[in-house]
Amino acid sequence: MRSRKNSTGLVNRVEGVDAVDFSQEMIRVGKSLINGDHRNLRWINGPVEKVQLYPPYDMVTAGASIHWMEWNVVFPRFKEVLTTDGYLVIIDGDRPVGAPWQDVELSLIHKYSTNRHHERIDLIQELVYRGHLELVGDKRTTPVSFSQPLTDYVQSFHSRESMSKEHMGEENVKAFDTELSHVLSDFVDNEGFLSFQLEARVTWGRPLT
Repeated sequence: MRSRKNSTGLVNRVEGVDAVDFSQEMIRVGKSLINGDHRNLRWINGPVEKVQLYPPYDMVTAGASIHWMEWNVVFPRFKEVLTTDGYLVIIDGDRPVGAPWQDVELSLIHKYSTNRHHERIDLIQELVYRGHLELVGDKRTTPVSFSQPLTDYVQSFHSRESMSKEHMGEENVKAFDTELSHVLSDFVDNEGFLSFQLEARVTWGRPLT
């Protein structure tokens, strides 16, 4: 089980991949990517807490979506569907590293987030502390340069549950997009691209019940 982009990148290297997503639109986008219709890739629509799965799996992966899953449900399920030597791999790191606009960006997130009790936590530490994960390895990649259109960067925030357009409402979405675009306008190049450094944190371990 993997995110849609990572799923399409794995299919040539493994026997099979099941990609679970509760959003039909996300699956539609996934199918449009390279290898999105590969014979080794099976798309499953629905919440991972409830959908039918086809174990055993040697690896289960998750990205930022792990934040809003029902941990008391999914971690026992991950343990159930994994082989005895299989791992849960959590990949995080879609935000810039050391960008000069991050403090203002964070203040706007606090201002418009529908999660009024939003706190920044170390996800892995929290999972270990709550008894959901037996940590085996934790690595960070070397930062790499990345560029994307300003509009794409701004829109990426709405993929978060607490910043989704549905939850925020049209007026707040427009205000957030306008304010953040204004802040970032000083950092884009002549073609409207924003450049920054990205790194990923890759953590693996065994889910616990």
